[in-house]
Amino acid sequence: MNDFLGNEIKPNCKIAYACRRGSRLWLSTMTVTSVSGGKVTGYKPDGRRTFVKNLATVIVVPDAPAKTVSLSGEPGDNLAKYIGRPKLNAGMPR
Repeated sequence: MNDFLGNEIKPNCKIAYACRRGSRLWLSTMTVTSVSGGKVTGYKPDGRRTFVKNLATVIVVPDAPAKTVSLSGEPGDNLAKYIGRPKLNAGMPR
C-alpha cells in the first residue's frame, strides 16, 4: 500500500494521518505494525493500538537525522539569524 505521496507503507515505519472531531482538526502519528486489506494497524506514541482505513489522508514520516546546533554565530550558522529577530507584530496597532 502507498500513502498520499506515493511512498510505500511498511511495518515499523511512522505515519501521520488527519483526525477530526466536530470542527477540530489535527494530525496524529503512529508506528505501523501491519498493513492489510486497505487498513493500517499500529500503535500511537502513548502505546494505544489504533488503525486507519482512510489512506487518502496518510503520509509516511521520514526518519530525520539528528540535528546539531552551533551557538558560535559563525557564517552559515542557522541559529544566528534568529537571535535578535524582531517580534512578528512589532509596530502593529492593537
